[in-house]
Amino acid sequence: MKKTFGLRLRSMRETNNLSQQQLANMLGISRPTLAQMELGNRKVKTEELQKLSEIFDISIETLLS
Repeated sequence: MKKTFGLRLRSMRETNNLSQQQLANMLGISRPTLAQMELGNRKVKTEELQKLSEIFDISIETLLS
């Protein structure tokens, strides 16, 4: 089964021992907004993808693949 972006995001967050609140603070968004991203109910903005790639030290392509 192919992982959705939200599942990959949650997995990366948990692997890096970050709470939703910690990652939301790093992204400059609210915790409920991050939760919606992880559930796949909210599209991720380009600037958020850039920040995520920096936080997790991976390319945007890897985040999306």
